[in-house]
Amino acid sequence: MIMAAPIFYLAPLQGFTEYPFRKAMLAAGTIPSFFVAPFVDAHEYARGKARRLKDILPENNEGISLIPQLLGSNPDELAVLMAWYRELGYSNVSFNLGCPYPMVALKGSGSGLIGKPEVVRAILDKLFTTFPDIQLSVKTRLGYLDSSEIETLIPVLNQFPLAEVVVHPRIGKQLYKGDADLDAFAKVLPTIKAPVCYNGDILSVTDYQERSKRFPTVTRWMIGRAALQNPLIFNDIAGGIESDLDEKLSAMHKLHDALFQHYVASLSGNSHLIKKMAPFWEYFSLPFPERRKAYKKVVKATTADHYRNATNEFFAKQISV
Repeated sequence: MIMAAPIFYLAPLQGFTEYPFRKAMLAAGTIPSFFVAPFVDAHEYARGKARRLKDILPENNEGISLIPQLLGSNPDELAVLMAWYRELGYSNVSFNLGCPYPMVALKGSGSGLIGKPEVVRAILDKLFTTFPDIQLSVKTRLGYLDSSEIETLIPVLNQFPLAEVVVHPRIGKQLYKGDADLDAFAKVLPTIKAPVCYNGDILSVTDYQERSKRFPTVTRWMIGRAALQNPLIFNDIAGGIESDLDEKLSAMHKLHDALFQHYVASLSGNSHLIKKMAPFWEYFSLPFPERRKAYKKVVKATTADHYRNATNEFFAKQISV
């Protein structure tokens, strides 16, 4: 049997992978098959208070194959948001059943819905009935409190013609702590009718190769944090060889500069600019422990000029250690 060519997705990470980062990835020379946008909350959208709407606009995503996300538990509110996505021209949409954060899950959305299969059934019935022309996928975890929750969800998912089911093999309560439960993923994989995409802890070419060997029927892979540490991760996996540190540093430099220039143009004041860039450095710095001295200067910068000087030192080919 001839296996389909693998499909790679950039996972949605709120505060990180919005459209400025997606465009910066293009500048760094790496392009996954699809980019999944951080979710828009359907309840907030229905009340006219939704954030991140600019992130979804086609004019901000030229050259990017984008899949917008729905988050919510009310079928009618989700249908209103889906209608807007269709107006924008999107024909491929993801429904979020995986967000692990308590502020979402404890309100009955994201991974808080995994243990409520009848609510999920009502939502999917509404969306498929109202929007038969849209390919709908689901992004989920194993559960919120317990990994057995997905076992009652899967029979509901199997009743609908889902384009894909993305499974992150952790429970919501874990957030991103501990190891992904590969044994649990192996157990649920053959029970899902739709194509399955694996998501979780693929941080290197070796991680991908180990998982693709263990799960040979899986041809869809979602990667998030690794792309913040190594912009070339998708190219590396496709080529089967990990980029060396100089190649990673060069790509990271291009990505950083494109991202920084966007925020220089769109944010006012040093504090806003520095505050926006600082969280990225928790990831940017990880592959380069020998540059820790320069990294400390970056995170201690208080003005744009100091920040530029510190980042220039960090990305210099020769550094003092």
